[in-house]
Amino acid sequence: MTTVQPPHNATDGFVNPDPHEPLVDARIRPLLERYVSLVGAQLVTVAEALVELRLPNAERRWFRNRSELRIAFTLDALEHEPEAEIAVLGSAFVDQLVAAIRSRGSRAFHGQLPPEQAPGADVAELRVPITNGSADAARADVAWHSVVRVLARVVIRAGGNLEEHLLESSFIDAATGIAIPAEIATKCTAAVSHPEPSERTAFGFDHSDNSDLPRATTRPIDNLISVALASLRASIEPKVAQLREDAQQRLQEELLRIDGYYESLLSGPLGRAAAEGVDRRPIEAEHARRRAEEERRHQVRAIVHPVQLTECEVLVQRVQWELVSRRGVRAPLLAQRWLNGSGDWTLACPQCGASSIRWLSVCKSGHVACDTCALTCGVCEEDFCWDHGISACHVDGHPTCTEHTRTCVSCHEPYCTRHEATCVEGDHLACSECVVACVICGRAICEEHATLTAMFAPRGQRRLCGNCITQCEGGRSEHVGIDEVTRCVSCGKSVCEHHRSTCAVDQS
Repeated sequence: MTTVQPPHNATDGFVNPDPHEPLVDARIRPLLERYVSLVGAQLVTVAEALVELRLPNAERRWFRNRSELRIAFTLDALEHEPEAEIAVLGSAFVDQLVAAIRSRGSRAFHGQLPPEQAPGADVAELRVPITNGSADAARADVAWHSVVRVLARVVIRAGGNLEEHLLESSFIDAATGIAIPAEIATKCTAAVSHPEPSERTAFGFDHSDNSDLPRATTRPIDNLISVALASLRASIEPKVAQLREDAQQRLQEELLRIDGYYESLLSGPLGRAAAEGVDRRPIEAEHARRRAEEERRHQVRAIVHPVQLTECEVLVQRVQWELVSRRGVRAPLLAQRWLNGSGDWTLACPQCGASSIRWLSVCKSGHVACDTCALTCGVCEEDFCWDHGISACHVDGHPTCTEHTRTCVSCHEPYCTRHEATCVEGDHLACSECVVACVICGRAICEEHATLTAMFAPRGQRRLCGNCITQCEGGRSEHVGIDEVTRCVSCGKSVCEHHRSTCAVDQS
């Protein structure tokens, strides 16, 4: 079972049959047609944008044990046949179709694309400088490379909005992780989407002259999915940006409503009572909780459900160098020419796929990175790629490699070991922004184990450790510092300067 990339122009043949119909998705019908051809079902045209699906016994369990069902692709077709299923993202029918596809395997292999030219005698030269090392002698060979693309269902939540999209990544080289040339991607798409019987012999089922050539080692499947998801992210980013902007606007409106409500509470009878000594902190805490709840609810979240990995093989002539850093770290670098299309040599960054490269660097973890994705650690000053570190320590903004990156248990932000401190209260490490000395005793404590006194405390708001904080028992047990209270000579309670009185006889 295979799928096709949604069209960018009308020449692909898969176009919206009604550009004014918002529910139509040009990917669903080709997806259904290829599923039908795979399982031996029948698809009978009943009317325009209305078909009848006739299922064999083995496939009926995915469609509520029905042998036949009618499917409408537009609202007009649904009006013509009210009993039909509507084929739009989020509908029960599309969920059933995706489940049927996934049950047959999440990986579909479609054979080999026959090469159009023979390997050449000339090989690529490495003319890009290596900033922290050198390159060994080149090795040349010819091998089959798997090229893959991922079909995924993407669910986007933003406030009260919920959207579903059926997206397909571009074709990527499974050995190097870079996008293949557009002309070869077009050939793969055509061969995968329209496998005629006469084409199947040419498309990899007649292993003859090239059958004994080696196959390149592919990247781990989770890495391929990550690379493919980057392609999907780029295609849907404009939509996500618009949803994020709309969600922020609605969030501000909701926050204004919430703030107005709690301000009216505090300025009304409850506020007047607070001025007379009634604690207003519960109202303020509830106000903060409601604001945080709305901020979480309006965050934009995209959940990706991979449906299927489509794969075929292309013959590639390769030149490989082993780069060696000054510290002895080795990493492979590959230049290649696909033996289809123009056959030009391509050198792309194996990390980010950039083809316009000014310089290369050997990552301390054994990868090659370019000027786009290479970073230098602010602690050890070694180069690393963006998969093995963070772009900025939240304290000083410097990049940090994985070895020297930590996540603060207090603020949950990433930081480097150069800005690490120990909280003596919990005996744990945290970032230097969160670990601050207690105002009274000077002990280093993090935000989680510190207590802030109120603004109306005798000495104002201060950050204190557990040893230096106490409660004023003369008011409503508000937190104050131990240097702000004295013991009542009559009852022994701790009272602050605001809630104590002096005996006129002995001044105690």
